[in-house]
Amino acid sequence: VYYTDAMDVNVSYKGGNGKLYTMVVASASVAEGRKAYGLGFGVGRTSRLSGSLSVRSELSEQSIYTGSWNNLPLLARFSPSLEWQVTPRVACFAGPALSLIFGDRRPAIGYQDPAPAHTMRIASHLRAWFGLQAGFNFF
Repeated sequence: VYYTDAMDVNVSYKGGNGKLYTMVVASASVAEGRKAYGLGFGVGRTSRLSGSLSVRSELSEQSIYTGSWNNLPLLARFSPSLEWQVTPRVACFAGPALSLIFGDRRPAIGYQDPAPAHTMRIASHLRAWFGLQAGFNFF
């Protein structure tokens, strides 16, 4: 369970081991006038620094629903983070993220594009930005 600058609530299921794992990601922003929902997948790797500290690197992709099923924008993220294992079953993590959003479709009324206002336009249909993420791992 974690927060990102793109979506308010994110949940992912990870399967595999620390050397390489896959994940299914579901996201939502549900504030009035700012709704967006995402579903996607990703891969990641964890490298242990010490007994309770690790560095994680994840690459994910999500299709983002902003009020219409036509031409869903795609959100790709590279997210390195520092993870601290609080107990054997709970860890907290935080780190930067590089996000790219593909698509230039306008959201429906009541929905919002997950890209913040400070994006860099790379092409007519591609925007990028640097952001943050933080959250907790359970199990």
